[in-house]
Amino acid sequence: MSNGRIVFTAKGGGNEIGGSHYHYLFGDELVAVDCGLRPSNFNSDIHPVKIWDRELQNFLDDMLVKPTIDPLPNLNTSSEIKTLLLTHGHLDHVGAVPYLLRKHRYTTVYATPVTAAICKIQWFSTPLIAERKGEVPLFNNSDVEFALSRIVEVQPGRRIRINNELEVEPVDAGHLLGAVSFIFYLNGVPVGFHTGDLTLRNNQRTVTDAPRAEFDRLHFLTI
Repeated sequence: MSNGRIVFTAKGGGNEIGGSHYHYLFGDELVAVDCGLRPSNFNSDIHPVKIWDRELQNFLDDMLVKPTIDPLPNLNTSSEIKTLLLTHGHLDHVGAVPYLLRKHRYTTVYATPVTAAICKIQWFSTPLIAERKGEVPLFNNSDVEFALSRIVEVQPGRRIRINNELEVEPVDAGHLLGAVSFIFYLNGVPVGFHTGDLTLRNNQRTVTDAPRAEFDRLHFLTI
């Protein structure tokens, strides 16, 4: 990392629920974490009583209309995304990956085997659900097949080498079967921790709690 800078940008999910997509720029090396969708159902659940004054009814209807929500995070970037790390298989974290890879054809996607399996189900289901709703799908089955072909399966505790200086270690997150957090290392020294959705104690017998992690010093902590 020539200039020693680490730049973090929340492209989605920074101050909202859904659309999780984060960029870490280590010098010239761009590493992305997650690429999810925002929830689609933002219609109001408020049902007012019948009002006979049509002008007042129209006014209230306008007040209850929610603004159009873009289901996608901000995918604009001047750099090629060569590395995409997936924390877990929920749609708000992985739902937009096939769409992202339409542009970034050389991205390597790192995910645990369970997350990869969940992604396969989620991604193939997404176009079908959109069609049933009469909506235009964000991506098709060919996009899904390509995205699946770009996945490299990883295991917690085994580091991923990004370049000669940068490594990433997935660690159990306890949130969902297959979910992980990521520790970033520069020249063997931990510099950052991206938790994703983290559960220290849960009641799921099939999911272990996130382990205790201690660091003397970190340059960043993303929760």
